[in-house]
Amino acid sequence: MKKILLLITVITLVFSCKNEEKPIQNEQPIVVEEAPKQLELFITCKTDKTDKIEVIFNRIELKNNREGEYVITDKISSQNPMQEYSYQMFDDYIVTLVQLKLGKVPKNLIVDQIALKFDKRQVIIKGEELDKYFAMNKFVSFNKETKTLTTTKIDNKHIPILTLRQGFIKRLFNFE
Repeated sequence: MKKILLLITVITLVFSCKNEEKPIQNEQPIVVEEAPKQLELFITCKTDKTDKIEVIFNRIELKNNREGEYVITDKISSQNPMQEYSYQMFDDYIVTLVQLKLGKVPKNLIVDQIALKFDKRQVIIKGEELDKYFAMNKFVSFNKETKTLTTTKIDNKHIPILTLRQGFIKRLFNFE
């Protein structure tokens, strides 16, 4: 009787302790979000007069066949040594015209470099190559040796503008 009782207890233990597979929990995959593609512009420069500089992202391709313009105004001080100023577009829109307005006061602006980045592509423009990458209007003169942009008044007007050449915009947005 003891043997039968012991056998029943062992069999009960074996069947009650059987290995049940645990239900597999659904693991959420880790989603790594990439940083949004944004056009960024960095200017490393110094000036001899305190003034404002405007970066204009123009002809932004919006939805429904519309175009827009995004203007960022920044104050640059003559007290600062060579300093980097950064400007970002607000989203991953395609820009087909980038301009720099160099303020309202005639000045000398020494540019060390200008960098444009979009996604993983970038164009770095050294100060002595500005005339290769930018078209300059009649209010701006450029000295390659000193990397200096000089703005002047003509007929009592002062509207100095640098416009990034289209070929470099196409390369930046990978249109070629």
